Amino acid sequence: MSLIVISVNIGLLFGVVLAYFILDSISAGNWRALILWSALPGVLAYVGAVIFIDESPRYCMVANNYDETFSILNRISIMNGGRVLTDNEKIQLE
Repeated sequence: MSLIVISVNIGLLFGVVLAYFILDSISAGNWRALILWSALPGVLAYVGAVIFIDESPRYCMVANNYDETFSILNRISIMNGGRVLTDNEKIQLE
C-alpha cells in the first residue's frame, strides 16, 4: 500500500467519524460545524508548512537571495551528511 492510499483512507475515516459525532442524521444536524471541523486539518497543515518549510534554494537563487540560498543548501548538506560550502565555492556559484 502506498502512502497516498493510506492518507486518503485516514481522511475518509476522519470524515465519517466527525459526521457521526456532529450530525444528528443525514438530513438534520449542524452542517456548518461539520465543514469547519473538517477544514481544521488542512488549515493546521498549511500553517505548519508556512512556519517550518524553507523556500527552495532554486527560488532564492533566481530572486538573487544568495545568502539565504547558501544557508538553505548548507542545512540540506548537513542533514545529508555532506560538507558546508566554503566562501570560495559561494563566490564561484554567484
